[in-house]
Amino acid sequence: MQKATPNAASPETRLIPLNKLRVDERNVRSASGDPARAQADAELVASIQAHGLLENLVVVPRGKTLYGVAAGARRLRALKALAADKAIPKDHAVPCLVVDGDAAVESSLAENAVRIAMHPADQVVAFSRLARDGATAEQIAARFGVAERTVQKRVRLGGLPAEIVDAYRDGRINADTAEAFALTADTGFQSSLFKALTESGQLYGHAVRHALANRQARSDSPAALFVGLEAYRTAGGSTEDPLFEDDYVTILDPKLMEELAQQKLNAVATDYAEDWKWTATQIEFTWVDQQNYLIADAERRADFTDEETAALTEAERRIEDAGVQLDDVDIDAERRRTLWDTLTREQNRYAEIERARADRDGFAEAIRSNAGVIVALDRDGNLEIHRGLVRAEDAAAYRAARSGDSGNGADGNVSAPNAPGASAGAPNLPGGADPAPAGRKNGGYTDALRNDLRIMRTAAVRRVLARNPAVATDLIGFVLARMTGFGRRHPGYEPPVLAIRGEYQGVYASDAMKASETMKHLDPVPAVDLGWLAEVDAAASFRAYRALPDEDRASVLAHAVASLTVPHLADDRDVSGAHEEAVCNLDIDFPAELAAIGAQPFDTDLVWNRMNKGLILGAASETLGDDWASKHSGLKKKDLAAATAEAFRHDPARDNAVDAAAVRWLPPGFAPVADIAEATPEKTSDTVSESNADAPRDGNGTSAEASGNGQSAEGAATVASGNAESAEPPLTPAPGNGAAELLDGDTSLPAFLTS
Repeated sequence: MQKATPNAASPETRLIPLNKLRVDERNVRSASGDPARAQADAELVASIQAHGLLENLVVVPRGKTLYGVAAGARRLRALKALAADKAIPKDHAVPCLVVDGDAAVESSLAENAVRIAMHPADQVVAFSRLARDGATAEQIAARFGVAERTVQKRVRLGGLPAEIVDAYRDGRINADTAEAFALTADTGFQSSLFKALTESGQLYGHAVRHALANRQARSDSPAALFVGLEAYRTAGGSTEDPLFEDDYVTILDPKLMEELAQQKLNAVATDYAEDWKWTATQIEFTWVDQQNYLIADAERRADFTDEETAALTEAERRIEDAGVQLDDVDIDAERRRTLWDTLTREQNRYAEIERARADRDGFAEAIRSNAGVIVALDRDGNLEIHRGLVRAEDAAAYRAARSGDSGNGADGNVSAPNAPGASAGAPNLPGGADPAPAGRKNGGYTDALRNDLRIMRTAAVRRVLARNPAVATDLIGFVLARMTGFGRRHPGYEPPVLAIRGEYQGVYASDAMKASETMKHLDPVPAVDLGWLAEVDAAASFRAYRALPDEDRASVLAHAVASLTVPHLADDRDVSGAHEEAVCNLDIDFPAELAAIGAQPFDTDLVWNRMNKGLILGAASETLGDDWASKHSGLKKKDLAAATAEAFRHDPARDNAVDAAAVRWLPPGFAPVADIAEATPEKTSDTVSESNADAPRDGNGTSAEASGNGQSAEGAATVASGNAESAEPPLTPAPGNGAAELLDGDTSLPAFLTS
């Protein structure tokens, strides 16, 4: 084969021995260490061995017997590789087009620049055609120098319906989308899905994968991990290799897999049927599902035995070892599967030990006779046993069995999900008032009341955070960094700071709280142009967002982070340290913020009527004085609540220090944990008399003797010191409740966002 080369005198084709050819310096294609180039070179070697040299080399004379290859350096390397493997002789005759030196560079450039590479779509169609003609994956792999799995992938892609291959060739879909279609071998489904996504304008890889997920299951789904592929196949189920994913196989009969999982869950549930009123099974029991039940806590938590502790330690070691090895991206697929099997086995072992321990937890008969158990699976296919679930129809009977203090307005000893369970000591009450019942959780504050208090505190926190983009930016950056890890092992379970992960635990408001002004401020909205959010096209929406002024984008970020903060009281047992540190950084004046949203002074029905007499009188004694508490201790609960609510309102006629303490009173859990932990002895000593200075302390930093009265450390210090000069002036609600007032304060962007 000859090429017309300008200014070349009669180029000719010759057969030149391979050992007389060298790469010429005028060859414009440079060598490369790119792994993709190495793979391509290997494929070229296989092609030349199978089909021969399909295009001549372009060479120029270099002395009497040697020739320099000006065009065809890769082919020359491939030929020499074959000679080194003794597939061809060292003096193998190579067809070459001989040109003069002046034309060498031009010939090399023309061959490499003008050549049009075959489109990947044409390559995969060619592989598919070979397979249809009877060639095996092994034979094709040998002929073209590629791995068998690569052949299988190309054959699967080449077997896509013609309209999908054409769309790939024409650039209407990219390689990722083509591979997503090839995750299933069902060409009929591929065609119908391609048509549907084309019509909806959603012809993207993620949309294809989402559609497939609704049609078939994966072997790493919770149900499949729980049942196991062997049991599924024994029951007649079939699988399919998705080819383009190495970590799972496709479950083609998800209904059968679900039935097998339910059967196993039902067998486990029978173990609990004798001890509980009812049992049920669900493959997935989500946080949303939990909200349909009251959750009763165990009265006694069992310990692990020595044998269990040793087994847990060993399981943890194996899980960690497997995790470290899985972090190595260079391990082969078979080894990766083995490690995943090890990880799953040890996680199941760990879960079984924990389940055995939890089965020994002590639940009162009043709970077991009115509550039940749901057996479900976690994300890793491990059993989850949800004990102590009280259905709506059993709630009244449960409360009746557990109450024993209905006259004091108790809501019953029932937890919301993740509700705190710390107990507090009984307060020393004036006038002979009865203390909170022994064993009542949260110092006598019911869980329902604490839920509403969480909402009040969260509304205040979000309100201030929305005005502080710097803290919001730090918080979102911290949370994302902890989630990502950057290759470092996660330190273990962390209570959620922001609701950007699946474990967000919300708080349900009472009917009274839902009707309050506080709810209007729970989800702050920035007073900036939000029209860009309505853009259907994400790119256009992002462009419009970026076009906003810096201060508007700062406000959007701050309000978004604020809206995502997880509701907490500072003394919740699952509170995030990062959350409380951020609250400290914000330096929130809770009484002022609550007053601005209509939550201070606290509403009679919302708060005071839901506290027992002991708690009300304790708060009054610490804040208004023993004389006031003794004078009103004989009132009925309802009358006492009304009188206390009135007394905690601003009264300019009384002592300034007492008035300031009254309007700034807060129940336990509002002051940040870090504030309490860092309080100096001088500051905290004001809240404790000499006689009880050594008394045990509760989670809010006050003595057990004072913890039941709802008095915050800050408020108690103000009252006890009697220092009118240090007392802050009485507060009045700020005018207006619109979103605009949330923007007062610092809305500047942090420096690193504007650089």
